[in-house]
Amino acid sequence: MSVQKLSCPNSQPSSHQLNESFECQRTPARATDMRHAPVKIREDHVLTIAEIVCDAAAAGDAALARDFDEARFRSQLAAARADAAGLVDVAFAAALLLEALGDPGTLPKPGYGEAMNRLAITLDVVGFDPL
Repeated sequence: MSVQKLSCPNSQPSSHQLNESFECQRTPARATDMRHAPVKIREDHVLTIAEIVCDAAAAGDAALARDFDEARFRSQLAAARADAAGLVDVAFAAALLLEALGDPGTLPKPGYGEAMNRLAITLDVVGFDPL
């Protein structure tokens, strides 16, 4: 069986660009035979959710550091990953957060903290059983 690792340090972002010290990354898995396909699909789903959670946490950390452009970037990543995974409620909550954060280079709209909390609650509802 292949094992994938997800790295997501608990530090605040230091730039507006994705960098290796804060990026949620998947280590490529080795090929498996077909009898492990259901396990592989479940692993991929769990890792996708973990990446979305990592992006949401990074957005929160960035906002706390008043780096709102980084928060927008991470919210966009979370929305795109959730949409690609078919997690409509999560994608919608991330999109609402992105809207509340406003345009690049501006201060966020009032209530952006509530939008971050809504994304966290939505992710908590999705949940998953540990591998």
